[in-house]
Order: sequence, then C-alpha cells, then structure tokens
Amino acid sequence: MRLLSASNHDVDLRRPRLVGDVVLDWLRTAIVTKQLSPGERLSETALADRLKVSKTPVREALMRLRIIGLVTASDGHLRVVLPSSELLTQAYELRGGLEATAARAAADHAAPETNSQLAELSARSLTKAEQSDPAGFREADRAFHDLVAEASANPLLREYSANARDLCQALRQRDALDDRASIDCGHAHVRIADAIAARRASLASEAMLNHVNYVRDRALGAFQGEAGGL
Repeated sequence: MRLLSASNHDVDLRRPRLVGDVVLDWLRTAIVTKQLSPGERLSETALADRLKVSKTPVREALMRLRIIGLVTASDGHLRVVLPSSELLTQAYELRGGLEATAARAAADHAAPETNSQLAELSARSLTKAEQSDPAGFREADRAFHDLVAEASANPLLREYSANARDLCQALRQRDALDDRASIDCGHAHVRIADAIAARRASLASEAMLNHVNYVRDRALGAFQGEAGGL
C-alpha cells in the first residue's frame, strides 16, 4: 500500500488499520481542506482508482460523510457539500450548541492535568496568533477544541463536536482568520480554559458559545466580502 496525501495531511495505508477507516479519513480531510472542491461530483469508481482500493470502502465512507453533512446528493449524484450562508449558519448553530455543552461538562469532569493542558494550548494559540503564525494557530486551535470535547467525558459529544467543526470548516470561504480575529480567538480560548479550571460550568459554556458565534460571524462576513472573514 502507498502513502496518500490530502493537502498537508498524510494518510498511510501501510498502517495496520481497516482500509475503510483510512479511506474515510482521507476523504474527510480532502473535503475539509478543499482538495476536493465544494460542489465537486464524487465518483465511487474514480475515487477507488485514485486510492487504489475497491469501491466498497469508498461507498461506505461516502455514506458516513453524508450523515456528517460533508457529502450531499444532487441530481442523482453525490457531491462535496456546497457552501451557503444558510447552511453555514445552521452548521455553526449546531457546533455552538455541542461545544457549549462540552465546555460545561468539561468544567465538571476535567482532571487537573487536563486543565494544565488546556491552559497551555490556549496560551499557545494566543501566542501563535500574536506572532502571525496561522498554521501554528490552527494547530493549537484544533487541539484545544478537541481536548475540551474529550474533557467532557462524553464520547458521543466528542464525536459529534468534531463532525460539526469539520462541517463548519468545509463550508468556510477561506481557511484562516486574519491576525486580529485570531488574537481575539486566542483570548477566548484563555477565558474558556480559565472557566473550566475554575469549575465554573455556566461561564465556560457561555464563553464557548460566544467564541463559536464570533467565528460564525466572521465566516458569514466572507460571503459578503467583508475583511477578516474566513
């Protein structure tokens, strides 16, 4: 088996994993990073040939991606989800509800070592934003949100939060916030981490929802061509 690349994400088919899971990961990453373009038609045969696998794992992966919302059916064909202001709003409403609930639960369940990790990740995201390092910021940002969801001690909440974040990212016009917005998000991460560490569940939930809504507004602004959107 060979190494496949989706943008900056690598998927190694040589690893001892089920082929279906590897195909799912590759397709998911390719859609989120827009290597597969919004609205692009997805052919089971073409994708199977590209990935050097049978059509069965491709078909199963596409079905799972339809559940997440990254793949849609149109005119009898499967396509990469096509962004719209309405769909983006709906996706961020879903993400906000899930992540606010995760932050509330994390405040109740997070262990001291997890709180330390959240503090480190939130500080790193702010530092990377202040250094105008978008790649570093995105890495810290994703790790921070993943850890908040993990700290909720609810595997379903963790899974669906990740799905909602991927859907929001796939629907964005651009993948990066401007420096000012990234710095604002870094400060938001710090506030969320502090509230979770203090076990202030309501404050953590409110801070997370405000943060997600802020990013939503920047993303929606991109549809009207506003500066700083994503």
